[in-house]
Amino acid sequence: MKKNVILAAASAAAVVGLMSACGTNTHTAQPISPDKDCTELAKPNDPNNLIGNEWPWPACDALSDVTPGVDQARAEAIVFDARQHVEAAKRSISLLATDGNKVADSEARDGYRAKIEDIRGRLADDLMRSHAALEGHAPEGFSLAYSTRPNPLSCSDAMDFQACIESSKHSASPGVTGGGR
Repeated sequence: MKKNVILAAASAAAVVGLMSACGTNTHTAQPISPDKDCTELAKPNDPNNLIGNEWPWPACDALSDVTPGVDQARAEAIVFDARQHVEAAKRSISLLATDGNKVADSEARDGYRAKIEDIRGRLADDLMRSHAALEGHAPEGFSLAYSTRPNPLSCSDAMDFQACIESSKHSASPGVTGGGR
């Protein structure tokens, strides 16, 4: 009996020693904390419920809950890019809602609602891609090219949002609408 206990303890110590010596995590990046100098864009007045109940994720702490699988500099760049996408999407949604709520025609308001849903779906795609990249599994074509020029994978940061949307339709629920990219 005593031999079994000693053998089990020795085996456990060897396994722990090998695991610490041959650890699989070579990246030292820490999760990126929320931006303390950030101010969230408030949801605008929306009497016609164009935005609905789902105001996009907070930009100031986007991806702060993800443990990076990349080095610290890359992690910071990915998180910065993702947070900028959230901010841009919120601005676009806010502007569309403000303009759409001024329109009296119900059918025209539906067009604004559809554009807002499209932005929300594209933002969700952007955040999923950023999340995967932050974990070290960047999807094909992923880049940190956040700029004022339209990104072919996202309209959330496009200066000419309407032109970007018209060139590529997207659905937040492709299974229901048959749309998507």
